[in-house]
Amino acid sequence: MKSKNITTIIIEGVDGVGKDSVAHEMWQVHDKHFRVYVRGELSDFVYAKKYNRPFISTQRGLPFIYVLLVARKEKIVERLNKREKDKETLLRELAKLEDQELFIEYAHKFALDYHVMIYDTTFCDAKTAAKEIYAAVQRYSDNLKKDVSINEYNEMYKRGCDKLG
Repeated sequence: MKSKNITTIIIEGVDGVGKDSVAHEMWQVHDKHFRVYVRGELSDFVYAKKYNRPFISTQRGLPFIYVLLVARKEKIVERLNKREKDKETLLRELAKLEDQELFIEYAHKFALDYHVMIYDTTFCDAKTAAKEIYAAVQRYSDNLKKDVSINEYNEMYKRGCDKLG
């Protein structure tokens, strides 16, 4: 069951789509409203399927949203070539380009039980992507169906919050 709140953004995708750069910018623009992590259970799911390993969910139902970053392959190649890497590392990263199709395929399956959105970074810089992703996640979170009534747990939580200010 999907959570009715979002507290954490998990940035996913193949090497070269901008995960670390976007996450760094997210920490600057979201004013600490959301926690932001790079790689999570979607990566675990993709690689479990790719390498025929068992997948055990540890994050299902948590207040997380997985943002899959994608980009055109030629843009990813350009970004990977700009990194200062030895040839062997570069070739290893370039070989993973085909994994983007797996990420997209499994993101759609993953969305049945998790909050997921896909964002294309091909034509934008990390700062723009971070701002747009933050706004999209905020809209998504605001539009989640919330509980109609306050239950006993919510009442206890509210009393604790009121007590602590």
